[in-house]
Amino acid sequence: MTTLFCFPYAGGSARLFHGWEDRLPDSVRVVALELPGRGLRFSEPPMVHLDPLLDDLLGSSHLSRLDGPFALFGYSFGALLAFELARRLERDRGAVPECLMVAAFRAPDSPVRPDAASFLPDDQFRERLAELNGTPRELLDNPDLMDLMLPVIKADFWVADTYVFADGPPLSCPIAAFGSADDPEAPLVDLAGWGRHTSAGFTCRQFPGDHFFIHSARDELLAVVAAELCAQSIKPGGNGS
Repeated sequence: MTTLFCFPYAGGSARLFHGWEDRLPDSVRVVALELPGRGLRFSEPPMVHLDPLLDDLLGSSHLSRLDGPFALFGYSFGALLAFELARRLERDRGAVPECLMVAAFRAPDSPVRPDAASFLPDDQFRERLAELNGTPRELLDNPDLMDLMLPVIKADFWVADTYVFADGPPLSCPIAAFGSADDPEAPLVDLAGWGRHTSAGFTCRQFPGDHFFIHSARDELLAVVAAELCAQSIKPGGNGS
């Protein structure tokens, strides 16, 4: 049994991955990690610094006691979390995932955009969210809800926008990067840069849709995730060997 740890986009919750386990092989268990400030952790303040956020996730009951093969999947902001968690797990515990899957996020050593969203005033930040086409209209049009959720969303953007890549050895697991040609936040040229961060093989796949193809191309994405997990499990030393 392989455990697939999943991390959502900025402002997202573990609910993003609801139903995934039903669409993946029986040999895969899906564990969606909840971040502070949303879902079951709604009462907790969001974190605005990466290292404490990684410490929080690594201290969770799931990641603190890894038992058996595992893989990591991160979407947009979640891709950054998954990557840095993979680095920490390998460096500090010698725990190497079967694979790291990253979607809709630039390679970690890519330059930060000069118009990074978290630096914008709140009204312009809301406009950027609308342009990305991933925030529900009923949320954007509800001032009270937006006032409630904006600090959470903006905190995640801040962590991503202030991230500084630290040189280190490439990961010992393969990396699969997923993107869309119509995603200005993660152009395919920046996705290809993920290949620099693994010594074990790299693939890059394109899906139809915009930055939030996790919704519009859900079936296609899940089919590729399933194929990637199956491919890794049958390799020598994998879960299926």
